[in-house]
Amino acid sequence: FDGNWEREERSIGIWEGLTVERVATNKAKEVAAYREVTTIWAVTAQDKQVILNEIPNADVRVVSNIHEPILTTYQDNGTNTILFIGNYTHYPNISAIETLALTIFPKVKRVIKDAQLIIAGSQATETVINLANQPGIIYRGFIEEKEIDDLYKDTFLSVSPLLTGAGIKGKICEAIAYMTPVVTNKIGNEGI
Repeated sequence: FDGNWEREERSIGIWEGLTVERVATNKAKEVAAYREVTTIWAVTAQDKQVILNEIPNADVRVVSNIHEPILTTYQDNGTNTILFIGNYTHYPNISAIETLALTIFPKVKRVIKDAQLIIAGSQATETVINLANQPGIIYRGFIEEKEIDDLYKDTFLSVSPLLTGAGIKGKICEAIAYMTPVVTNKIGNEGI
């Protein structure tokens, strides 16, 4: 379990077409499925509590994502490059990159003229790709495994302004593994 119904509940009004009724139906199906199993694995203590709020007697165990440190010391690379990475079939990433590119980054750019925002990740929509039409924004798309080290070497700061979501955020754990500073919010920091 990684908080799917909580993610959907938080997305009402943000994710087009997601209604209270649809979320309630999906939640009921999930809860029914969880009632049929003997053990539920959650990725965060918060996700465990979400389940226990619905199924108080459930046997819920926490097994989080594990990211081995790739770098063990921080080095300022001297750039003003911001990174957002994610899979763009996952709605929380779409709303986050739109907020970052359209609202936050222009404010940064006014103060830090040479700031750049790298948008990385797979399966981006045309809307996400077209964010790179703005000054200072670069769309990189899917990053091959062998290119990840260089991506983080070229990154000063990872930013994840998540408006919705649940579970532990792999993008934040990965940035930490690369000793890259992270700016996020309450939702992004859950489970860390």
